[in-house]
Amino acid sequence: MPDRYLCSDIVNYVPPLEQVVRDIIHQGIRSGYYPITWGAGKMRYINFPIQNVSPELNADIQEIAEHVAVGKIPVPKILEKIIAKE
Repeated sequence: MPDRYLCSDIVNYVPPLEQVVRDIIHQGIRSGYYPITWGAGKMRYINFPIQNVSPELNADIQEIAEHVAVGKIPVPKILEKIIAKE
């Protein structure tokens, strides 16, 4: 487990809800899969600059977030269990 991790993001539900409504109205589609993507300009994101931290730490966190968004830092998707740092 890393010593630092990012645990807060903002979710904008407007784009996927608009898409759901468009799909229902124009195509009659009433179900489906709508991915919740993460990164700047996407449905889930972090509002930078982060408040109450130094500019250096803010820059470090922003760099980590950018690397996660483009896949340079992989984030495993483990849904079966919670992994606790010992």
